[in-house]
Amino acid sequence: MAACSADFRSYLNPEAAPGILPLALYTIIFSAFTGSNPHLNYTTWFSNFAAHHYTESDIYASDSAGRLPFIFVDESSTLQQWRLGRDPFSDLTLKMDVYPRRVDIRTTPGPRVDLRFDQGGVVGTGAWFLPQVAQNALYLHTVEWDLSLAPTGTRAVWTYGEGPYVEHLGTAEIFERSVFMVGQIQSSPPGPQLRPPPGTCATYWFGSLPPILERLKGFNTELYLPMANFFGELEGSYRVFIRSCPRVWGGQSFPSSYILEYGPEIVDADDEQVMSLFAHEMVHSFARLDNEDDGDENGWFIEGIAEYYSTFLPYRFKLVPPSYVTSQINGSLIRYYTNPDINIPMEDADKHFFTSWYAEWIPYDRGFAYLLLVDDQLRRVRGEPDSNSSGILDRIVLDISARSRRGEKMQRKDWLAALSYFLQGSVDYAGQFQDMLRGRTITLAGRRVGSTRNVLRETRQNVLEMGFSRLALSRRIVEGLVPGSHAEKAGLRNGDAIIKTPVVYDLAKDPLAKYFVLVERDGQEIRIEYSPREDREVSCWMLESFKEDVIPAAFIR
Repeated sequence: MAACSADFRSYLNPEAAPGILPLALYTIIFSAFTGSNPHLNYTTWFSNFAAHHYTESDIYASDSAGRLPFIFVDESSTLQQWRLGRDPFSDLTLKMDVYPRRVDIRTTPGPRVDLRFDQGGVVGTGAWFLPQVAQNALYLHTVEWDLSLAPTGTRAVWTYGEGPYVEHLGTAEIFERSVFMVGQIQSSPPGPQLRPPPGTCATYWFGSLPPILERLKGFNTELYLPMANFFGELEGSYRVFIRSCPRVWGGQSFPSSYILEYGPEIVDADDEQVMSLFAHEMVHSFARLDNEDDGDENGWFIEGIAEYYSTFLPYRFKLVPPSYVTSQINGSLIRYYTNPDINIPMEDADKHFFTSWYAEWIPYDRGFAYLLLVDDQLRRVRGEPDSNSSGILDRIVLDISARSRRGEKMQRKDWLAALSYFLQGSVDYAGQFQDMLRGRTITLAGRRVGSTRNVLRETRQNVLEMGFSRLALSRRIVEGLVPGSHAEKAGLRNGDAIIKTPVVYDLAKDPLAKYFVLVERDGQEIRIEYSPREDREVSCWMLESFKEDVIPAAFIR
């Protein structure tokens, strides 16, 4: 077993945190630098923003022989190698000043991995500021916090534990895919959670939570134990890190933890939307497929399975009523069928995930519709119509999850192999899968959800049309106004200065919802409200209501 450690020295003053920066000390064992090209890997770009910027002179690296220089080599547009200027003679220690990322209302939402100041504290992931060992072996990861100069009451929490010294055994990506938080931390349960028992979940935040998050923060604790039991992963504990942001709200998941971001718009959210997000992010921590060998992502599974289980598991666990299931199913299917980009290839959806209104929703909603279809096909073949109980889809996902935890690389070939085994030639599963990736519309006519009494039926719904470019939300100036759209007819104009807009993610699930843009024009504030849809209608399969059945005692596994 190898060892890899990091000593995070944080000197944070809540009253003057923006001007005080943490110093990271990163110690890496000698055996991590084997081979003809010893180096570290550093991710420099995350979809739509840069990682922490370093120059070679910013990194003070040393071993027993003294200072050891690094040579930075860009391997691709997103990956940089930090090559050693000479062979090391002992364990290597890196020292670097870390400057948390500055964000404001113009910052485009993206992956929630960056290190940020928040209400006197700091929170973010190691991916944004730490290089990663290139040798993929098991390492003992150690995190130490030096809080000797920090104000009284300062707490330090890592994904894998709280307190001044925490160890965790795992692969080289552990630091990259985990969260670090330090400052005047509040938590639920309250007080330090130094050695929580397995199967427990704690939530952490700075300052005061918005009322809806304050009210629902305990939902994470209620959800975690049955979910960990469902996925057969009860040995560890779980941590939810909450931070504020200038606008919108959403989450980013990692093994054993997730980050929830909230902006001012969270006050307009309802309980079901927040509980669904909690469940969605927690599912991510348990179920995923790796990228393909060519780098192609499997967002249809990663987001689709999170949508699927965030819909059904809270109900199976008796945490929500049947109406929750109905609204989640119908919301996702409405957004899927009324998406004007419904037929774009999945790879294009991934490319435009953060720049298009509609591409962002494709992995979630197409993946969800595809999994509804496959679940019904599997149940019909096997004679197990009730999805309130565990079915073949659960067995497939649980197997993928378990093998992934054991270190196996799980890809779409493994998914298709499982379908081949269970569908027994009754469905052209391979052609159906390729059609899904290419963007062929998934028809759910006559498909069942939940039981034989819950049949999806055709309705007619209006196609989505936001009326202007999504990029305008970051630039804060209306642009790309669509001629003839409801937005234009309501009075929105190119060049209007944007003051406020609501979150679109859930609004697009409601065919009757109105969208508004509060703008400034000629020195006056104007609220422009309209239906974000075309007059054109399309077929949409929906559930009239989710019939409540008696849930079998074996529903968890």
